[in-house]
This record gives sequence, C-alpha cells and structure tokens, in this order.
Amino acid sequence: MVVQSFKFKAALEGIASLTREQGAEWKFKAICNHCKSDMECQFSSGEQHEIPSSRGTAHLIQRCKSCKRIVSLNILEETQPYSESEAFATLATFEPRGLQLTTWIPSSNPVFNLVSESGLVFNASLSEDCYEYDEIAEEQVSVTDIQHRID
Repeated sequence: MVVQSFKFKAALEGIASLTREQGAEWKFKAICNHCKSDMECQFSSGEQHEIPSSRGTAHLIQRCKSCKRIVSLNILEETQPYSESEAFATLATFEPRGLQLTTWIPSSNPVFNLVSESGLVFNASLSEDCYEYDEIAEEQVSVTDIQHRID
C-alpha cells in the first residue's frame, strides 16, 4: 500500500491555528502510474464512489485519458490543525492506487479556517499569502511564506 502525505508550512503571525474545512475539495496534479501521463484530479472526503469490478469504495475514481485505466484514491486522514509556525506538518494522508500525486492546486474558495490568538475566526484559500485584521487584538494577523510538499 502506497501512502502519500500532504505537508504544509507557513509563517503564522497572530494566528493560533489553521485547519481545512471538513469535506472541502482537494485538487492535485498527478501522474498515471501505468502510462506516466499527467492528469488532474479533484475529490473530497464527503464523497464515496464504488470501484468498478470491486467491493471497495474510494473518494476518487477516475479514468486516465491516455491509457484508459481506472485509478482511485482514498483519504486516510485529513484536517490536522496546523499551529507550529515555519515547520512542516502533515495536513492529510492519501492512499492513491494507479496514480501518484505530484502538486497541490490551491482552491480559489476559502477552504481554510484561521483562528487568531484572540479567538477570531477567518476564512482563507491560502492560494497566496493572507493578511487580515484582528479587531479584538487590534492588530494585523497573517499567514505568509506558504510552502507545501507531497511525500
């Protein structure tokens, strides 16, 4: 069983933690293990699909456009709170079959919940650095220097 982890790192200023919304869609670039062609895949933990000719289910069932083989993926774990500024932490773990995730494609929709040190909650996409104003603490809060990788 191959397992891939999505790891995230950012500089947090005035932010106590950030999490992904439960059921929010993931989008990745991937490579088909059979023909090595590039593909994009989109899936969420809120959806389960039956795997053809199998008794199992998966969060993603997709046919490779080049070789026509069916690939699948299951989300093993997601939405780990991130609170350690400037250290990589695992936000999700996936079990891909027939494909390899290569690059995360951030959503333009706000799928992250940011909790400031004063307790105020902000929503952000984190497709780029995020700056907000915490009215309770009366200071700017931010998530910058965003980095991610797939191991």
